Amino acid sequence: GTAGEMGVHKKYHLGQEWDFVFDVDIQEGAPVKKLALNRGENPYIVADRFLEEEDLPREYKEQIVQFIISSTENAGGAGLADMPITGGGFDPFTGGG
Repeated sequence: GTAGEMGVHKKYHLGQEWDFVFDVDIQEGAPVKKLALNRGENPYIVADRFLEEEDLPREYKEQIVQFIISSTENAGGAGLADMPITGGGFDPFTGGG
């Protein structure tokens, strides 16, 4: 790659390129789920997408959001945690818009 691409390793999931793809172990004994997101995405929007794709209960949302924030911080994705958690007109506590 060129010098501009150094240090950026894209991951593939479901035929798309992502900055991060994490393994999420939802239930013991169940297959591991893949959580894909790009640097700078709102964690609440990513969590909604993941829950919908995997047909998981909404009760997991806050846990998924915290996982995204801590995982991306550890992976050098600083900036995600600095985003406004409301996502513009989105209430993270009720899920309403």
